[in-house]
Amino acid sequence: MTKASWIADKIGNISYVSTVQVNNSHSLVVVRAMKQPLRVACTEADPVDAEEIDRLVGSHEAIDFVVVVPSDVTIEPSAWLHCEGLGIMLGRFPDLSDGLEGLQPNRKLMKKDLQYISSRVERTGTVQNLARVSETALRITLKGGKSFVADFTHPYEITEDEVLTKIDRQPDLKFLVVTNPYARGLSPESVRVAREAGVRLMLLSDFVSSLSSLCPR
Repeated sequence: MTKASWIADKIGNISYVSTVQVNNSHSLVVVRAMKQPLRVACTEADPVDAEEIDRLVGSHEAIDFVVVVPSDVTIEPSAWLHCEGLGIMLGRFPDLSDGLEGLQPNRKLMKKDLQYISSRVERTGTVQNLARVSETALRITLKGGKSFVADFTHPYEITEDEVLTKIDRQPDLKFLVVTNPYARGLSPESVRVAREAGVRLMLLSDFVSSLSSLCPR
């Protein structure tokens, strides 16, 4: 079974999905109620980088979503950035399936936890645009043009080493946000390590509340 056929078989029974047309071994079109058709390309590379995205774009008439399977395939930072610039969504199978189940627009097909975070952020009324730039990070553009990258993580208690690892993986990071509702707060040591790297470490509720103060009045 090809990757495209495997994906078609998995998503064919999702509510709101009317039909799934497999074009060839690495592309398919998803037709669903009340939304534009979704043109999906399956990558064969490991790792997936900007060069692989260019290869896919050059071999398809149009692409809305690049799906990376299996789950152990590495997605390089250059691939996320390149897809952001091209206006193409990039993600793994849970991003595609969760997005379809949630009746998300083509440009917002993401796994459920990022859907929830995006919804919380957008409900503040301060956001102009959201773009995914890694497995767990979003580039948030506020009304007025201010833009920054926030990475979202879900530990019960984030350590200094975890903070440093996140910062190393996302050089342009400005906010590191803990989304676990049961988190016991943030240790002074972790906050200090983040601050020294120019990153604000915050709980999700505090981050959402702070967005209005970042937006020019």
